[in-house]
Amino acid sequence: HVVIAMPSYSLSDSLLQHYGARIPAMEHRYLNAALLLCRIDCDIVFVCSLAPDPEVLAYLRDLVPPAVANRMQRRVHHVALDDPSPRPLAEKLLDRPDLLAGIRDLVGGRTAVIEPWNVTEHEVAVALELGVPINGTAPALRSTAFKSAGRTLFHRAGVPVPLGREDVHSVDDVAAAAEWVRASRPAVGAVVLKLDDSG
Repeated sequence: HVVIAMPSYSLSDSLLQHYGARIPAMEHRYLNAALLLCRIDCDIVFVCSLAPDPEVLAYLRDLVPPAVANRMQRRVHHVALDDPSPRPLAEKLLDRPDLLAGIRDLVGGRTAVIEPWNVTEHEVAVALELGVPINGTAPALRSTAFKSAGRTLFHRAGVPVPLGREDVHSVDDVAAAAEWVRASRPAVGAVVLKLDDSG
């Protein structure tokens, strides 16, 4: 079978612009998918904006036994778009029918799955173009995985959660939530602010 590792960071425009030139390096963290070959025998198609340096691939092979390293050399395929722009990888891939066709050829009708970083309309469109299922939540349900939604669900189900507040959207909300925590537990010396949706 085939695992398509597609680290598409479909984030807000401001986050994409902020991370800008670092996005290809962030995508390369998904090369850890090649370590699956330590446990299963499959082909891995790694989709990325810029091809990883040969030294990086050699380093990855040095982390595993020689038999697995040989398998990595044969069974890990890189599909590089040569496009470092701060757009989601899936969106860039949709602009490249030649590369989509190349991925289809690598899959060759075998059982396959797309392992994304996140799932938005862009990643779903790639899955539909390739005719390959994607391992992720439908974009319409994405907000149910946010931290506030999880805390709300736990409250409804009676599951204990750390003291805190959900649906904090402004600096004033953060200050009010911190004051509420301090009033509820005077011994607390600090609070942790977690972003609801990733970055």
